[in-house]
Amino acid sequence: MEDKLKQLNQFMITNEFSEEELKQLLSKKKFMNLTLDDAIEKYKQDLIKQELSYNTIRDYINEVKKFIEYCNIKEVAEISQEKHIEYHTYLKNKQVKRNGTLQNSKITSTNKSITLINKFLKFIHYEDACIKQDRVQNASSKENVFTKNDFDRLVRVANSKADIIRVEKQLASASTEKEKSKLQKKLNQVYRNQIRKYRTINLMVFIFGTGIRDAEIEYLTVEALKQGGIEITNKGKTRTIPIPKWVKKQMMDYCNTMNITDGIIFHGRDKTKRLSHSQIWKDFQYLTGKAKLKLDKGHEHAMRRLFAKEYLQSNSSNDVKSLQDILGHEDISTTYLYLQKTFAEQKQGMENMKENYKIKLRA
Repeated sequence: MEDKLKQLNQFMITNEFSEEELKQLLSKKKFMNLTLDDAIEKYKQDLIKQELSYNTIRDYINEVKKFIEYCNIKEVAEISQEKHIEYHTYLKNKQVKRNGTLQNSKITSTNKSITLINKFLKFIHYEDACIKQDRVQNASSKENVFTKNDFDRLVRVANSKADIIRVEKQLASASTEKEKSKLQKKLNQVYRNQIRKYRTINLMVFIFGTGIRDAEIEYLTVEALKQGGIEITNKGKTRTIPIPKWVKKQMMDYCNTMNITDGIIFHGRDKTKRLSHSQIWKDFQYLTGKAKLKLDKGHEHAMRRLFAKEYLQSNSSNDVKSLQDILGHEDISTTYLYLQKTFAEQKQGMENMKENYKIKLRA
């Protein structure tokens, strides 16, 4: 044993290895002996333990597989920084169709690829194969977010029964049985759409009022609503979110209207499971389109950002730390991203500066 320690010490001195570098080398060697499929499977299991969503895990794994396939990597030991750079160069030069024309990939897309692949490389202790993202000036504005006026418009559209009234008038004036049958089917669909709008705007109201993620709505049960707070466990952490009185009243009205007496409030066909991420996205897109707003605003993060801005504006203490806890962000820098202003808000802020100065210039 003593001889082995001497040999190890001599090896470290000869190769100028630090103790940390040696540990990394030994950790890396463990993955070198695995097949690529086994290494990816271990990585996948680690992501599952982190309680990441199914869609997130799928994106992470798919990007790693694309990298391996493009570079024709057959075993873990073949992974290198040169191959990573080769794949990144391919992505940057790849032509994608956007607005009817072929254009190079966006830097944000290629940087996302780097992030996902680097995450895998760090897991298998191949840090030396990681590469840096292309530098890009951070956009200080976020245009794909709902404003207060947008939210008011969404509520008006969700409450509107204009479509029902129009089709009912058409049905009343129909002269043939064939026409009546066709309009009756149309009316039934309009009624279903009305229920869909009602469910969607209530979900939007709840996200706006509490700031929760769409993946966390499974914790919104009738029982939690009555208690006035939700205990959420996500990504290995548990946090409790209070439900404001006005949100509680709105949700109770929704439950009474939809005859929901227990369990998950926003559920799918299976009442024991929440609405899926894809269904929520489709519903947000549907109502956003009906309100004639930009469809890139039609997602739950837009409503969470609106919550974040309104929360701070309603609290003079400007308590970003408290907001971070509510939103469930691990890094407070993520919370600050939610507070970025749109171009219109930036412009208005600059216009407001003139109110503090009296500037009169003469030629």
